[in-house]
Amino acid sequence: MDAKLPPGRGGEMILPFSLWLMKRTMLGNPLIQPWTEIVALTEHFNMREYLFASYYICCGMKPSVGDTATECEGASRDIANMDDAYRIAAE
Repeated sequence: MDAKLPPGRGGEMILPFSLWLMKRTMLGNPLIQPWTEIVALTEHFNMREYLFASYYICCGMKPSVGDTATECEGASRDIANMDDAYRIAAE
């Protein structure tokens, strides 16, 4: 569960303030989309959005024991290949 930018014009309008606030506080990064990685690592993935799609709850089941190593190897990334959205918090 976490907050995210709402889709459309509303998200575009609050993005500058969200980035400013994130860099000055301990709030999360509005550019990351962790559900894209959760869906790759789980089975039976489900995501629900609330409050004009500003909040979400994701859930999924761990894959069976035989599939775990394969799924995790595919999801590992090295820092050089990380998306800019993940690096913005370090600036």
